[in-house]
Amino acid sequence: MFLTDVHALGLEKAQGLTFTETFYWDMNEKTRAFAKRFAERNRQIHPTMIHAGVYAGTLHYLKAVEALKSDDGAKVIAKMKELPTDDPLFGKGTVRADGRKVHRRTSSRSRSPPSPSTRGTTTRSARLFPLIKPSGLWIRAAVSS
Repeated sequence: MFLTDVHALGLEKAQGLTFTETFYWDMNEKTRAFAKRFAERNRQIHPTMIHAGVYAGTLHYLKAVEALKSDDGAKVIAKMKELPTDDPLFGKGTVRADGRKVHRRTSSRSRSPPSPSTRGTTTRSARLFPLIKPSGLWIRAAVSS
């Protein structure tokens, strides 16, 4: 479920719908700045976690290339797994040995109509799921935001 799906359904049908996402455009100043640049180039549509993920993945790839001074595919992948991730959209995270990116998720809830004043405020962040790493295993723990 994406913010764009809430828009497609309309608030009448989507109101109260709770879903998880890894990125929300209005989370902080850095995500708002990215969303503004993105929307200016994309018919005023706010970015989803897929758009943000591609952006963050590309940044991490470029950091690995820079660190290696090489674009050799196998070496870059190994370096991406070695380097911790830290970007303006997702914050700190890691790439596991199996290639999965690990970072926080949020739980969001669709607002009731007609509360939003702009198209991008159809949801509100309800809960943050930080990552805890005991004994080398990644687990998600829910906390109120």
